[in-house]
Formats: sequence, structure tokens, C-alpha cells
Amino acid sequence: MNKDEWKDLFEQDRTVFLCETEDLANKLLIIAHDLGYQWCSSISYLEHNNWDYIKENTCYNIKLGYITGKYNNTVINVKELFIDRKPFKLHR
Repeated sequence: MNKDEWKDLFEQDRTVFLCETEDLANKLLIIAHDLGYQWCSSISYLEHNNWDYIKENTCYNIKLGYITGKYNNTVINVKELFIDRKPFKLHR
């Protein structure tokens, strides 16, 4: 996926990204950070992933900058986004 495709996904209303592992969460948050997103508290996604709270049920609302559950949202499983796909070059 290219940067525009990621940004289009992140900007969809009521869309969250399920990260079943902390590794997936970190990969997703690096992409979000590279595109200029951050936590609603204005802290960088790279400072803390907040995966500990809900663990394998952690869903990120990248657009609004918070973690949530699956309820009342369109859920995209991040694992499916990374299968056989190479994201754009990430910076850390």
C-alpha cells in the first residue's frame, strides 16, 4: 500500500484497526506517525502504543488518536493489510 492508500483508510469515519499482536500495533503506529498522526493528547504514536490495555482486542482509531474496542465501528484487521504486501518505506 502506498501513503495515499493508508491515509484514505485512516481518514474513514468510524473505522478502527485491530492489532492482535503488539508487533502489528507497532508497525501500524509507525505508518501513522510517518503520515503525521498522533494520540489525541498530541503525544507521538512512537512514545507508547497503549497495546497493554486491551491486548489482542486493541483497536486504534488513527483519525481521532485513541484506542477502543470493536463495538459500533468498522473493524479492519491489520494482519490482513500486511499479508503479502510491502508498505512504503518507514522512517523511525
